[in-house]
Amino acid sequence: KRVLALDLDPVAVSSATENVKLNKLESTIQVQLSDLLGVVQTSAASGSAASIINVTLPVDLVVANILAEIILLFVDDVYAALKPGGIYIASGIFKNKEDVVEEGLQKSGFIVTDRQRDQDWIAFVARKPQ
Repeated sequence: KRVLALDLDPVAVSSATENVKLNKLESTIQVQLSDLLGVVQTSAASGSAASIINVTLPVDLVVANILAEIILLFVDDVYAALKPGGIYIASGIFKNKEDVVEEGLQKSGFIVTDRQRDQDWIAFVARKPQ
């Protein structure tokens, strides 16, 4: 029902905010300059995630299209942010990082259910166990 779009790049946030307005989706999509860890910590400190973001933690789905090193840095935070049975789609992974990302996902408790390839790039689909 709701989407929280996060990015650390102010230009990306500005572009995404404009696209949300152009598509008249302001009531559904919130764009914020932050990372997942920042949002989770701020929400936890406030005692009410809904007061900070328009999405209530835990969530059903997290999608990240970022470098493998960043995916690994935040994998535990994503796990914590997901409901049991929730899905994590992690893409933007160059082929030379495939094994280390898979290991990181599994070490954090995810079950890798699928992977998609596009030339030298990989996207993982992982599920948090029930």
